[in-house]
Amino acid sequence: MTDESEDPREGRIRKLEGILRKAEGASTDEEREAFMDGATRLMAQWNIDAAELRLAGGGREAVVTKEITYSDSDANLPGKRQLMSLACEIVGAVRFAYASGQRHAQTGWLVGFQDNIDAAEMLYASLFLQAKSGAWREGYTSKKQMTSYMVGFSGGAYGKLDAWRTAQQQTVSSSVALVLVDRQSEVDQVMEAMAGKPQATDYDGDPEAAWAGEAAGRDADLGQARLS
Repeated sequence: MTDESEDPREGRIRKLEGILRKAEGASTDEEREAFMDGATRLMAQWNIDAAELRLAGGGREAVVTKEITYSDSDANLPGKRQLMSLACEIVGAVRFAYASGQRHAQTGWLVGFQDNIDAAEMLYASLFLQAKSGAWREGYTSKKQMTSYMVGFSGGAYGKLDAWRTAQQQTVSSSVALVLVDRQSEVDQVMEAMAGKPQATDYDGDPEAAWAGEAAGRDADLGQARLS
C-alpha cells in the first residue's frame, strides 16, 4: 500500500536506492549490469543525480559491524580470511578486517551495509566450497596445502575480478558509479577508524598448492552471491 503523504520524488529516490543495493549484491554479472542499466535510465528519466541520491540517503542506512569468531584449531584460517576479503571486494560496500599478530587470529569483523554483509557471507560460502573441493580434487589435502590452495585461489580470482571491472568501466554511467563509490567511501571511513585491527597475511605456505589454487581461481565462479 502506498503512503499518500510521501513526496513522489522521495518515492523515486527510495526506488533507486533499492535498485543500487540489488546491483551491489547481484547474483551474476548479467544481473548486476541489468540493475545498473535500469538505475541509469531512471536517473535520467527522473532527473535525479548522484548528489541528490547521496543527500537523500544520508540518514537512512548506517554502516554496521559484524564480529566473526573462529576456532582455535582452525588451521585453514589464513585461506578463509583471504576468501572472505575477496567476497567483500566482489560485493562492494563491505570490508573484512581481522586481528593481526597471531597467525591464527580468532576474530574478524565485517564492516558495511547490512544487505552487502549478507551478500558477502553467502558469496564467501560459494568461494570456500569451490576452493576446498578443488584442492581435494587435485590432491592437496593436508592442512598446509589446503590453506595454500585457498590463498592462491583468492589471488587468481582477484585477477579475474580486475579484468571484469576493466571491461565494465565503459558500460556504467558516471552518476551511478558515483553513488556506488560514495557508499564504499562510507564503509572505508569506518574501516580507517578501526586502525587497531589491521590485517595479517603471513602463513607457512606450500608454493605448488598455491600455484594450483591460483590457476583454479582464474576460472572461479564469482557470481553466486546468493546460494539456493
